[in-house]
Amino acid sequence: MRWITALNLQTWADTLAAQNIFPGMIADLIRASAQDISTIRFPNGDKGQVRGFDGVLDAAGVRPYVPDGASLWEFGVSENAAAKAESDFVKRTNEVEEEQRKQTTFVFATPRTWNNGREKIAEWVSEKQKLGLWKDVVYLDGSMIEDWLRCSPAVAARYARYELNLFPVLGARSTDEFWDEYSNRFGPQLVEQVLLAGREQQAEALIRKLSEGVSKILYAADAPDEVVAFTVAAIRSSDPAVRYFLGKR
Repeated sequence: MRWITALNLQTWADTLAAQNIFPGMIADLIRASAQDISTIRFPNGDKGQVRGFDGVLDAAGVRPYVPDGASLWEFGVSENAAAKAESDFVKRTNEVEEEQRKQTTFVFATPRTWNNGREKIAEWVSEKQKLGLWKDVVYLDGSMIEDWLRCSPAVAARYARYELNLFPVLGARSTDEFWDEYSNRFGPQLVEQVLLAGREQQAEALIRKLSEGVSKILYAADAPDEVVAFTVAAIRSSDPAVRYFLGKR
């Protein structure tokens, strides 16, 4: 399901919000794709303009979007993203010690689709890889991020509704979207503890199975929404790190 297209990303890149929100989108996509993450730091929102690398990651690789091992990320939303990629590559190459670079992948990501008539994206990447200055070099443009979002519908649905203002109505919803809708059916608004009262052990077992990647979990209830609501309430009440991980998946 394509909640967000490359054209949507291109249009969004022209907004002031994109510069601060885009790193958060990439961080959420990484969490939705990779299970073995040892380090992740992608300042975004009101912290999006802090000094230093735009993103730092150390994770088990998940092809084609999450590099294996250490990686340093730079982002660009300006119209001439290719020029910023070139500038960031030179800047970070000069700043990072050779020994570290040889063990680190340089990644540049932009919501804009590559549009350089003089050079193809694969040629730019190949040219930088041949220099042998980094372990590897990756360039992610809007077309590639569209595909990444398609593979991560929970992330795509959230950003389509809350950040790009596309407001998807049908299909997959994030846990936050479901809970906002479900909990507001009641007055006063339902809180997670009501659904989990007396079911704490069931909730803990459910979270454990979800974290382990169990493919089928059977529950009985009066209506499908009650099962989904119990599941979402358990996720939202779990340890913050677990909640964030499961929510993005």
